[in-house]
Amino acid sequence: MKYNTIILRGFMSENEITNQDMAKIINVHPRTFREKLSNQYKREFTLSEAKRIAEFIGLTIEEVFFYSSVPKKDTKIN
Repeated sequence: MKYNTIILRGFMSENEITNQDMAKIINVHPRTFREKLSNQYKREFTLSEAKRIAEFIGLTIEEVFFYSSVPKKDTKIN
């Protein structure tokens, strides 16, 4: 599936969230997250990973992966 990671990348940048932080949220190795984020080696987020990311950001899957404006949110990683 083709998806856009501009929202996710923008959210991570605006909120100083690292690939390692996001990898913890979706329970994958940081390298795996990075590969999925860049769609490297044709690795894609699973539906459950996309749901967890969207819930964390506070948006729908469609808003995270299929729109192009970047939301801001005060979020801290534990």
